[in-house]
Amino acid sequence: MSKSPPTEPAFELVLSDIQLENLGRFTAIWSQVDHMLFQAINLTVGIQGIGLLALIEGTTTGQRLAMLRRLIPQMKTEEAKSKAEDACSALGRLLDKRNHIMHGVWGLNWDTATDKLHPACAYEKAKESPLYATQLEDMCERAAKISWKMLDLLHSLTPGVGKPNGVPVRFMFAAGPPPGRPAPEWRPQPARRSSPANPDPDSAK
Repeated sequence: MSKSPPTEPAFELVLSDIQLENLGRFTAIWSQVDHMLFQAINLTVGIQGIGLLALIEGTTTGQRLAMLRRLIPQMKTEEAKSKAEDACSALGRLLDKRNHIMHGVWGLNWDTATDKLHPACAYEKAKESPLYATQLEDMCERAAKISWKMLDLLHSLTPGVGKPNGVPVRFMFAAGPPPGRPAPEWRPQPARRSSPANPDPDSAK
C-alpha cells in the first residue's frame, strides 16, 4: 500500500530541503543547550532535578541564563566561573536569534528596493530585522560551539561528566533504570540533501 503524502500546512513552506534541515538541526542542538543550562544551574545550587524543575518550570531560556549568571560567584573554582562566563556570553549573543526562530513565522520577505523575495522569519519584536534562511547554517555552527562550551562547564562543575574531547557524546534515556545490558546498535539515517526540485534559492548569495 502506498503511503499518502503528508498534509500540507496552512501557509506555504518556502524553505528549501537544506534550509529545513538546518532549522531542524538548530532546534535539536538548542535542546542540548537548554538541557545543559538546566544541569549547570542544578549542579551549582545543589537541588535535585525534580525540585529545581518545580522552581523554574515555565521560565524562559533568557531567565534561566540570567539565573546562571547570578550563580557564577557561587561556583567553587575559578575555572568553572571562567567557563560559565564564556558560555553565558556566547549564549547571550545568540539568544535573540533563537527567540526569533522559535517565536516567529517563516514566509517570504519582500525587499521592495530590489523587488525580490527571500525566505525569512518574521518576528513581532523585530519587525524591521527579518531573519533570513541563509543565516540558519551559521546559527547551527554557533549553537554547536555553545553546546561544547556548556559541556565543558558541566565537566568543571562535577567530575562525573567526562572532559570534552571533540567527539559527540551519545545521549540516551529510558522510562526506568538502565536494564543492565548493552544498548542495541543504532546508526543515524544519512542526511537528506536538497533535490533539484527544491533547491536552496539563496545559495548563490
